[in-house]
Amino acid sequence: MGDGHGNEKSNEGIWMNTKRNTLNNLPRRHHRDRREQDKKEIEELRNIEVHFPNSSNKRKRRIVCLCGSVRFRQEFDMVACQLSLEDWVVLMPHCWYHQHFHSPDGAETKDLLDKLYFRKIEMADLVYVINKGGYIGKSVAGEIEYAKSLGKKIEYLEKI
Repeated sequence: MGDGHGNEKSNEGIWMNTKRNTLNNLPRRHHRDRREQDKKEIEELRNIEVHFPNSSNKRKRRIVCLCGSVRFRQEFDMVACQLSLEDWVVLMPHCWYHQHFHSPDGAETKDLLDKLYFRKIEMADLVYVINKGGYIGKSVAGEIEYAKSLGKKIEYLEKI
């Protein structure tokens, strides 16, 4: 883009200047408040009582696969963060569209993701079931049975 006097300007430069000005104009306290909130959340996560085998073996990373209903996303996130801080490699769902999976259009997607999840279970040293309120749905029950058939160690968030 030119100004008619041979001075060429790129859209990228204009965009970058706009972005830089926008970032510079953000209130500084916003970033500080977010850091404080992050610190509080990490402290809360450290206080969550999750029972896992000791992960002090540094020669081989331990892999855990979290299983449970996608409606328990918050519990997945909390447990995954806790385990990551304890040096576990965490495998878990990354698609949370529960209603879509149970619609006629979502059946093919759900089948694909179920097969992928079985691969995650195969990779895991431990399968940890997020069974909030004792709930274990049909899909999770199938995942548990598959893990048992492979001889995987299985732990539960709540006693069964």
